[in-house]
Amino acid sequence: MNQTFKILAIGNSFSEDAIAYLWDIASLNHVQFTLGNLFIGGCDLETHWKNAITPNMEYTYYKNMTGQFIGTPSSLIKGLMDESWDIITLQQASHKSGLKNTYEPYLSYLINFIKKHQPKAKIYWHKTWAYQKDSNHPNFVDYHRDQIFMHESIEKVVQNTVIKLKGIDDIIDTGSIIQAFRGTSFGDTLTRDGFHLSLDLGRYIAGLTWFFKVNPVPIEKVNHLSWISETNIKVIESVFDK
Repeated sequence: MNQTFKILAIGNSFSEDAIAYLWDIASLNHVQFTLGNLFIGGCDLETHWKNAITPNMEYTYYKNMTGQFIGTPSSLIKGLMDESWDIITLQQASHKSGLKNTYEPYLSYLINFIKKHQPKAKIYWHKTWAYQKDSNHPNFVDYHRDQIFMHESIEKVVQNTVIKLKGIDDIIDTGSIIQAFRGTSFGDTLTRDGFHLSLDLGRYIAGLTWFFKVNPVPIEKVNHLSWISETNIKVIESVFDK
């Protein structure tokens, strides 16, 4: 291993999806990751902020140093201070991700909180994906049950609000990558329930997106997990090459 990175996600099930294969991808490509995920299902920015200013053990803190995620009860501050993190990611709850009025002031509060306690860490925004076209998620109605409208709404919030905030160092654009793959032979099949990523290709593509953001290398030089078929590798390479 010739490179090491420590990454903490302050998120929910969408961060769980995104980093499920990240350690495995990194290890196979001679990069060492320490991963943490402060997890509450469906957690939004407002709730993360409320948890930041209380000692309540509201999270399951999943940590992966050797290839397996091990979960323990945690407060936000406990997970935040567990390591000297290189990168800390934030994200909105998926159903609020395209609703501008749900971001502030909580995102700014969280950025300042992180900077106070982990001043050397970079803060990345994890831009999540729109729902599958036929998703039955109850909040899909907020986007007129229109995948493209939801995708564009998320993009507008990121461009008009998130990247303009001081303290956001970069974007992990999982949402646009997933949307791009929906235009390939994979089709609209990358979620397992209409909104969470499929346990195979959906999660794998998200993991690659995070890997490339931290360790940019040509897709052709990446060693893929053994269960990824040659046919799927060609599709993956065609999208990440663009």
